[in-house]
Amino acid sequence: MVSDTTSRWAVDGDLTAKARIRNAAFALHAAQGDANTTLREVAQAAGVTHGLVVHHFSNKDGLRRAVQQHMLELLRQALDDVPKEGGAAEIGRARDASVARMYAAHPSYLPYLRRALVDPAQLDTELLDLLADFTLAQVRDLRGAGVATSEAPEQVQALAIVLRELGPRLLEPIVGRLWTHLTGSTGPAPEVEIRLRGG
Repeated sequence: MVSDTTSRWAVDGDLTAKARIRNAAFALHAAQGDANTTLREVAQAAGVTHGLVVHHFSNKDGLRRAVQQHMLELLRQALDDVPKEGGAAEIGRARDASVARMYAAHPSYLPYLRRALVDPAQLDTELLDLLADFTLAQVRDLRGAGVATSEAPEQVQALAIVLRELGPRLLEPIVGRLWTHLTGSTGPAPEVEIRLRGG
C-alpha cells in the first residue's frame, strides 16, 4: 500500500515538501483511513523525514485539517471555474460537470469522503461541518447573483445540494454490490437519486 503511494507522489517534483506530505496523507487516508495511518507512513510515502511532517503539521490533527482544507480548495476551484451566466438549471449542470471532472482528476477524493462520512467509526464531523458551511456560502453567493432561486430556506437548499451531490457517490459501492448480488450482472447499477421532503 505505502509503496504504491510512494511511487505515485515521487513524480510530483514540482510540489513543495509540505504539499507532497499533504497529498500523501490524502491518498493514505483515502486508502486506509486516518485512524489507521501513522505520521511515519505519511513521511515514507511523501519521501521526507518524520521530523519534517511534524515541523509542517505538528501532529495527526494538523495534517488531517490540512487535507480537509485542500479538499475544500479543490471543490472551490471546480465551482469557481463555472461562469454564473445562463439559467439556473444550465449553471447547475455545468457545476455538476466541473465537480465530476475534479473527482476524476483527484481519485483519492471520493474514497476519502466515503471513509470519512459513511463509516460511523471514522465519521469526520469536522469535515461534514466544513462541507455544510461551504455549500451554504455557495447557495448564498448564487442567490445573491440571481442564479439560484428557491422557495425553500437557504439551509434546506444547501442540504439538498450536499445530499444530491454526495449521496449517490457515497452509496455507489453499496448499490453496485447489491446490484451484482441481486442480478449476477457486473454491468452498471441503476442510478441513485436522493431528494428531500419537507423542510
